[in-house]
Parts: sequence; structure tokens; C-alpha cells
Amino acid sequence: MRRLDVQFMEDLKSGFLNPILTRVQNDHTLMLAIREDYINIYYRGGNLLQLTKAGGIRHYIPEFDENYIRQENATLKTWLTANVLPLATVDAAKQWVDKFAELKQEMDLSMARTSKDEREFQQLIFRENNFSRLSNKTEYFFTDIEYASPINVDKNTSPLQGLSGKKNSFRFDMLGVEWLSEDRNHKSARLCRPVIVEVKYGDNSLTEKKSGMTKHFKDMQKFLVNCRQELVDTVNYQLSQLQALKLIKIANTNMQLQASIEQRPIILFVIANANPRSSALRREIAELESILGNEDPGFDVRFFVSNFAGYAMHASTLLDIAAFSGLIKNGYLLKG
Repeated sequence: MRRLDVQFMEDLKSGFLNPILTRVQNDHTLMLAIREDYINIYYRGGNLLQLTKAGGIRHYIPEFDENYIRQENATLKTWLTANVLPLATVDAAKQWVDKFAELKQEMDLSMARTSKDEREFQQLIFRENNFSRLSNKTEYFFTDIEYASPINVDKNTSPLQGLSGKKNSFRFDMLGVEWLSEDRNHKSARLCRPVIVEVKYGDNSLTEKKSGMTKHFKDMQKFLVNCRQELVDTVNYQLSQLQALKLIKIANTNMQLQASIEQRPIILFVIANANPRSSALRREIAELESILGNEDPGFDVRFFVSNFAGYAMHASTLLDIAAFSGLIKNGYLLKG
């Protein structure tokens, strides 16, 4: 499960890894993602630094993807080769932080050649709702991007319904919770609805065979039917640890948010920069409507519609499939 052990948390909060955490807290172009015994620090949706705990000792292995580096930048490649040894001191952590600016530049130049638009939008959503100056006014907080379930499914032995193939793994763009402003003064204010998010960037992403809207919806549906406890447990561990690391801004700092297994989950689609007149989008929505039918699936399906402009999310900016279908049938023309 995606969580850090006690020692890793302490090393980030007050130990020799604190310079890295402090930089993330003060640099809103960065995002720290919690994995199972390692962290990813993302920049523009790309992995700026992966830090993995080395066994049971207090050493952490730093990694940067050298594919981002231009061939002519031999000096940076030499520095990385000399600094792949496990981190074990404050000075070593500071050296990596001091190198972030140069690593970011290489990533910028690389992304100009090969963009990561969808992942970059995931990070923007994460930032706007978790720790921007508006985050306490939004109604959604996010705990993860690029989530991959540890469950591998064997078709001969798996109890999971509706899954086929030798092995399968659930993969989703984002996990999070809904925390409505109207509920925050109640005794159960800390209890939230779990949310699974699928981000689609541009028209082509809507119909890709391996990762189109319909395929992802079916995966999310199966996951919620069979693995809801895993979803809730993962979100709760990550919420707790992100709050402890001060990477989620909540007005009441003593309020520990918690996804509830009893609360109805949400499947949320964020369709970024798609052509509102796209026939592909209308076909995908029509197919989703057909799959859903008239039966209650046990979860809600929502589509994010920007609040004028931007990615701050509120319940009022999430449309159900009927409302969203009506919107796109009119070419996304909002008439007053």
C-alpha cells in the first residue's frame, strides 16, 4: 500500500531529509507523491526526484531520469553519476535541492520536445485544490496521481468480478476526497467521500484503445465493486501523511480528514482541452450513458466543468452525465 513508514516520515519532517520537504513546501511548482516506501517529487508532471528507502537502514537512494538530459550536458550527467549513492546526511540532501533548478531546466527543454500534457494538468489540479491560496475554499482534496493498485489479478484464481486476462492491474490518474463546505461544522465533518479521477487531455485521449474513457470507466467500476476498502485505506493513509507533512492546507489544522467506506464514492472525469464539438466526445458520453443505464451503480459519475477558468473544484462545478451530455450536445455553448 502507498504509505511511508514512521522512520521515513520522521526523516522528512525533522531529520536529514527535511531540506527536500522544505523545498517542496515552499516551491509550488513541485509536488510530493507518497508511494510504498518511496516518494516521487514531480515537476510539471515529470519525476524530478525519486527517493527510495534502502532496506531497513536510514539511507535513501536518489534517482533522476537521465532521459531528460541533453546529450551535450555532460557536466550534469557526471554529477548525477557521482551522486547516486544513498542519501544519509543533511549536506547530501541539500546538494540535491541545490541542483533542482538545473534539473528543472533540463526537464523544461525535454518537455518542449516531448510533452507530458496530461500529467502536467494532474499536477495543476493537485496544487490548486491542495495547497494554493484558494485551497481552503475548494471542496476537493487529492492524495495521489498516477495510482497503480498493487493487486495483480489471475483469471483462474481471482475472486474479482468481470476481470479477464492473465494479469491485470488497476491504474488511475488521481485519488482524493470530497469535503463539502456545508458539512464542515458537523460532528462528522472529517468524514469524506472517496474520489477516483480520470484526466483526459485532448480529443485523441478519449478513444485510445488501452486508455480511453470507456475502458477506464469499466476499470474504475470493477475496482469500486471489488476493492473499495483498498481505495479508502490508501486515501486515508495518504491524507494523514500529507497533512502531517503540511502538504495539504486545511483551515482547521487539527481536523484529520478521513474517507469513509460508508460514503458513496465518485468517479470523476476531467476532460481538458477537448474540442467541445468533437463527435468522439459525444460518442464516448453516449456509450457511458448506455453502460450506466437506469440502474444505481452504487457510485456517482461526475464531469468537471471549470469554474469560469482554472481547476479549483466545487460540488457545483461537477455535472452528472445527463447534464454534461446536454452541454456537449449544444457544442458546450453556455447560454444566459
